[in-house]
Amino acid sequence: MSQLDKNNVGLNVGLNNTEKEVIELLIGNSSITSTELAEKVGVTKRDGNWIVIR
Repeated sequence: MSQLDKNNVGLNVGLNNTEKEVIELLIGNSSITSTELAEKVGVTKRDGNWIVIR
């Protein structure tokens, strides 16, 4: 069970799997860079930035 599922506060409503994974990574390491996030979820850095901004 993911951290989002354990502490569901409505954050996962309407999110796709990539967005959920980004949130999981940020919960685990709030100092992760956008480049690291993009590499871990398999998107471009630009897409990773967009997910975080959104």
